[in-house]
Amino acid sequence: MTLGKGLNFIPTDKISRTNIMKDFKKFERKLRLKHFFHEYKTIPKTNHPFKEKSKFSVPIIGDNPIEQYIFHTKMELSNYKPNKTKNMTKEETQCLRTLRHIETITIHKADKNNITVVQNKKDYANEGERQLNDGIHYIEIPEINIKNTMNKINEIVYNMNKDNYLDEITFKYIKYENQYITTPFAYFLPKIHKLDNEILKDIYKQQTEIKIQVPARPIISQCNGPLERIGRYLDFFLLPIVKTQTTYISDTGSFIRLLEKSKIETDTLL
Repeated sequence: MTLGKGLNFIPTDKISRTNIMKDFKKFERKLRLKHFFHEYKTIPKTNHPFKEKSKFSVPIIGDNPIEQYIFHTKMELSNYKPNKTKNMTKEETQCLRTLRHIETITIHKADKNNITVVQNKKDYANEGERQLNDGIHYIEIPEINIKNTMNKINEIVYNMNKDNYLDEITFKYIKYENQYITTPFAYFLPKIHKLDNEILKDIYKQQTEIKIQVPARPIISQCNGPLERIGRYLDFFLLPIVKTQTTYISDTGSFIRLLEKSKIETDTLL
């Protein structure tokens, strides 16, 4: 039942006044920005797609309804006592603590249907190594040199800017200077929907212990990696072209809507 709540479930027992004030601080800045630019500045209708988020903070000037609202809300929040009602029972909380300290398992979202999967960590690693060592889609690199990769990317980006292929805003977005770069990594989403129905029935009944190799969908995470921003840059131009193709289907919902609009003859083979 605990894992059945899903990986997006958030226990309420960790709510604190400090976190509430941090969240309000962000909201406070948004309010001031909205008021400031509405009163004194002309906001462009469209923003540059690669413009970095501004760190500009509006100076507190004078007494206006916005500042009054912020002041009184802060006063109320300073006296606010967070609700201590938990959305988990003691048994569920203890269950999570126990699962967290079991080093032989890994918990993931399934590839389909938003199901939580508890998997033997060794089996998970074996499936990952099987895919990475197939000799077709991946190549092993003897030594990872992120700094060298960054230098190569920057050389290309600087040359593109020099030849006027990039404007200044895009150039500042793509180039990697004074940014924290990490090594990309792979993780795998178990494809339990690919398992045989008879195997699934035995698992649900929990009558027998079954040794199976669960297939998985590989995900290569480029978050904060050296290719993340240049990948977004390419995606911005390539995605509209991909969407113009007659064979383009964005997701399952799009496919179903397409079928509903289509007229299929009786002798059509699917």
